[in-house]
Amino acid sequence: MIAKNVVNHNLFGLKPENIIEVLGAAKGIKNITYDYATPASVLNVWLNSVVHKTNIKGNFLNCGIFVRTKW
Repeated sequence: MIAKNVVNHNLFGLKPENIIEVLGAAKGIKNITYDYATPASVLNVWLNSVVHKTNIKGNFLNCGIFVRTKW
């Protein structure tokens, strides 16, 4: 995504559904964003969005976080 300057829900060329199947998960939730200076600013934006906040506060057994910068 970063190399192509595109933000979308496909991770490394894989569709989210494929990742869920490979992991054997019941479902998967993702929040993605770009162009924020700090992790705190990203979290602030997500917590002020009903959809993103619901994703964060979901009932999950596992959680993964991936961060990549452009620079």
